[in-house]
Amino acid sequence: MRTTLKFTVLALVLAGTGCDKSNKADPLWNQPDYLRGAVPGPGKESTQILDNNNIIISTDEDRFAFVAGTSAQYRIKVRISDKNYTPAVTVANLVDFKHATFTQDQKAPSVNGEQDWIFSWTPDVDSMDTSQTLRVEVGARRPDLAVVQMKPKGIPVEVKALVGAPDVIQANNLPSEVREGSYYARNKKKDITIDVRNVTKTNVAPTLQFLPADIKTWGYVDISPFLKVDKPTQDTTDPHIWHFSLTIDLRSAKTIIPKDTYNPMASFKVAALASQLESSVKSYAMELRPYITAPSSTQETGATFYVKQGTSFKQTIVFFDPTSRGNVSAKVTSTLPSGLNIDCETTTYSSPWMQKCEVNWDVPAKEPLDKHEVDIEATTGSRDPYDQATETWSLWFNIKVVASDAK
Repeated sequence: MRTTLKFTVLALVLAGTGCDKSNKADPLWNQPDYLRGAVPGPGKESTQILDNNNIIISTDEDRFAFVAGTSAQYRIKVRISDKNYTPAVTVANLVDFKHATFTQDQKAPSVNGEQDWIFSWTPDVDSMDTSQTLRVEVGARRPDLAVVQMKPKGIPVEVKALVGAPDVIQANNLPSEVREGSYYARNKKKDITIDVRNVTKTNVAPTLQFLPADIKTWGYVDISPFLKVDKPTQDTTDPHIWHFSLTIDLRSAKTIIPKDTYNPMASFKVAALASQLESSVKSYAMELRPYITAPSSTQETGATFYVKQGTSFKQTIVFFDPTSRGNVSAKVTSTLPSGLNIDCETTTYSSPWMQKCEVNWDVPAKEPLDKHEVDIEATTGSRDPYDQATETWSLWFNIKVVASDAK
């Protein structure tokens, strides 16, 4: 009985001693599982660990700096000083950098086994100021062994929010000329628009501000009070660009051209505002034509004058421009009876916006008792020699011949 007990204790002691020797014979016994899992090649045994100092990860920059919405790339150089090993390079958190890529530059010259890797990324345009860490991991491989050593390197990555003033790109389809008293929203069947680029954010529309034009320049007329824009629409291909529909409403502006001003220009200035920043000011100008209205007359149309046989008939009719800025002319367009004379050519006022017509008729004693319709066409034209616009009004009245003894 004593003999059996001694043998059992001895067997347990020897078993424990054997396990301890086995652990100490394994150089990776106290290393992480991914290292202890390395499988030696046939007939070979892993007895040493590559020193981390032999794995070299370098960059030209201490940090990778990006600007929101802007593409950039940085190089990461990897080298293992022990030529028996080759690097296996990965980025452990590449998914944290949306749409980023990490690829080896196969065209870069290799010096002492060095590899060039490129990290490329375009942060979202609406990104705010952020700081992250790019976790690069390099594993050292040897043909006869699995990965026996991993070396990580954290590279700071900073993103700066895109900050900049908006920009008024251009005005589209502006008419070459506008006229007082008129309304413009389209030109040649196309909307009049102003395009603005908002470089800071894509989800926030900029605003437009119209500024008084520089009217110190002779002949320039400020039309900024008569401009309106609708709510902007975002461009379908470039989210930074916004389109403003512009209307030029001069219906209430019929006398904005100063007198004695020839070839005036309608002018305005515009600036864009976004993120409390203001764009540079853009100026635009178009030829401005005067408001043209049909003449008025001192004589009502449709009147009838009764003239006795053997008497004289005289009547003065004045046509005039109510705005006093146009050139008025008049001419007879009907056939007149013999002896009836209407002179609208030589009897003019000194002011071009008025035209006088003198009606004279010495009615013969035996003039037939007929009714004669008289038509006079009066026209207002622009004083601007380059403006061919006119407005016409026709006046008509009757002259009725009655007997000399008519009451």
